[in-house]
Amino acid sequence: MPEFDPSLFENKYVHYLLELETAYKNTFSTMLEKFDSQVIHAIDQGVLVKSEPVYENGEFHILLPDNPGALMGSVLIDNETLNQILDEYVAELTKELQFIFGIKS
Repeated sequence: MPEFDPSLFENKYVHYLLELETAYKNTFSTMLEKFDSQVIHAIDQGVLVKSEPVYENGEFHILLPDNPGALMGSVLIDNETLNQILDEYVAELTKELQFIFGIKS
């Protein structure tokens, strides 16, 4: 993999698509080991598909869509539990992005 260039991350889907796909896939697998598969699939397909990874001030952040509970399809989950899982999911994804791109935190 070429060295990470933060200026190229603005056009991330052109320059870093494979790396992003790998980070999301690895995080998905990690989360499947910890939580109910229906919930993780719903988060992946409903919420994370509309998320936006950003790199600013030397750190990765994941911008989630508004009202993720409304994007869970037929999976019923209370907002508090969903938010706890999303917090862990985002933390895992952020760590995975740092690892893949060789960013030290």
